[in-house]
Amino acid sequence: MNAVCGYLAVPLVRCVAHCSLVADRGDLGLQNSDIRTVAGISSDNLPPSVDQCSPNPCQNRAICRVRGDGYSCFCVPGFQGAHCQIDVNECVSQPCRNGATCEDRVGRFSCLCTPGFTGVACEVQIDECQSQPCLNGGGCHDYAGGFTCTCVAGFQGQQCEINIDECQERPCQNGALCIDGVNDYRCDCSQTGFTGRHCEIPPPTPPPCSYEPCFNSATCHDNLGNYTCECWPGFEGSRCERDINECHSSPCMHEGRCIERSWQVFYGHEPLLPEHYNHQHAAGFICSCPPGTTVLLASFWEFATADHVTSAGIVGEGPHSGSSCGDMLAVAFNYHTSGYRLVFL
Repeated sequence: MNAVCGYLAVPLVRCVAHCSLVADRGDLGLQNSDIRTVAGISSDNLPPSVDQCSPNPCQNRAICRVRGDGYSCFCVPGFQGAHCQIDVNECVSQPCRNGATCEDRVGRFSCLCTPGFTGVACEVQIDECQSQPCLNGGGCHDYAGGFTCTCVAGFQGQQCEINIDECQERPCQNGALCIDGVNDYRCDCSQTGFTGRHCEIPPPTPPPCSYEPCFNSATCHDNLGNYTCECWPGFEGSRCERDINECHSSPCMHEGRCIERSWQVFYGHEPLLPEHYNHQHAAGFICSCPPGTTVLLASFWEFATADHVTSAGIVGEGPHSGSSCGDMLAVAFNYHTSGYRLVFL
């Protein structure tokens, strides 16, 4: 007759002496009297019972409990088997989700989540847009493990952090300053004289006379994009730039000094000339006569219309003005209602 000792069948007498009976006597088909009389051994003569849990037959920190003539092992989480010798693999059931890697632990598991997921089993998708990573009004679009930004016009970059420089293409013309804005630019034309969005429109052409092309106080007349100069007497040329040389023919006699009325440097210094120069009266000349000579009048009309005759003092010797210098004559001018009247003294 055999008895069950653990998982092995051994002779009953040996099991009684050294093993714990796992099965009840009734399960073995034995009566108490059978056990007592087996091999002539009575139960009254058996040695004292042995503590089946000492030493602890259970493994991996399991708890051993005596049960009748045997023992049971109470395993800690993560182990199984009669003696808790089997390490339970918690990853067998594939608890981790969304491509995560499962790591078996003692009585538990842990999941190494792929980017974009979190949670015990990596079951929660992280919202990368929650922190509002897109700048300058860009729209955020979340996906597993990342996000994308849709930038508003005028910005670029992974997070729309770069303001596009619209001035990089140099849209402003004629040396104008380009000022960058948000998806825009403007041209500062103030230093160019041009107008328009790109400073491309030239300024209107001013009339030629605005440049004062005429000399010697001549009058300028605009004429369909051109001009003409109306010269004062004593000047000539298309721009009245030439002073007619009235002294070229040496009109003063007897070594008289010829002074043109257009010679401005003499005004204010030459007694025979007015104090101030006037272009309107710059035509003609005067003779500064040496002592012993006087003015020979070319015509009554010439001196009757001269504005300096009375103040010149042409009576007597000394320097005089007029058309030429001749023998000394005593003359005087008297005013008459009909003009000037020549009187010889």
